[in-house]
Amino acid sequence: QITHEAEKFNARSVPRPVVSRIDRNSTIRQTLFRNSSDNQHGGKFLKHTLLILTVVMLAVSLIAPIYPHEQTLQHAPTVIAILAMAMDTRRNWLSPVSFTCVAIFLWLHILGARYIYSFVPYDDWAINLTGKSISDLWHWKRNQYDRIVHFLFGCLCIAPVAETALKYGKLSWPWAVAFAVLT
Repeated sequence: QITHEAEKFNARSVPRPVVSRIDRNSTIRQTLFRNSSDNQHGGKFLKHTLLILTVVMLAVSLIAPIYPHEQTLQHAPTVIAILAMAMDTRRNWLSPVSFTCVAIFLWLHILGARYIYSFVPYDDWAINLTGKSISDLWHWKRNQYDRIVHFLFGCLCIAPVAETALKYGKLSWPWAVAFAVLT
């Protein structure tokens, strides 16, 4: 009789919950900006790894600097940001996604600061890797690393700023994203 009852049960006959557009958006938001306390081991491990990589990258960039007199000015904000990242690993202010954006932001800055932005040899690296110059490909006359990185800084700051506005500014999701894009 159990088999007969099981045959009567059809998965299609069970009503499915209706997922509205708002529910899907909130699910996306919760997935992207999930606090690492939701995933203790993964989030903390990721944050500690990114912090260590950032500190190592900074230390390596300071070995025999090309422009030693400018390094203090360039890296004073970097050290403050690394201290904030270290505090975040304990206080859990940012989600792993936002923390990753901040780390990538700092990596680009550390690389740019080593070469004072205007002299980053990205063309030489591209020629060694692909045999083609990025500047020739795009018909650039000057080193564009500063412009590329400033654009990427803006893109990478959207997630942390939106998350902060959402979490601490008590803005709704659309307003938090709009605020992040406009700032």
